Amino acid sequence: MMTLNLPKKQVDDRLLNVAEEKRRLMREFGDLVFENADQSVIDAKHKEYMTMKQLDKEGITLVANF
Repeated sequence: MMTLNLPKKQVDDRLLNVAEEKRRLMREFGDLVFENADQSVIDAKHKEYMTMKQLDKEGITLVANF
């Protein structure tokens, strides 16, 4: 029996996985709220999170990271 050594899937650092980024931003947002961070910082993180949430809802899986 012959086996093929195929290269592992390449990950392009210029792309963000929307679902993973959404989860990361949600954790960061929660941490900022818990730590009573400055409201402007909390609001900015919430805006980032909501943007990723909307992209995920639209079915977009990858976005450019540049």
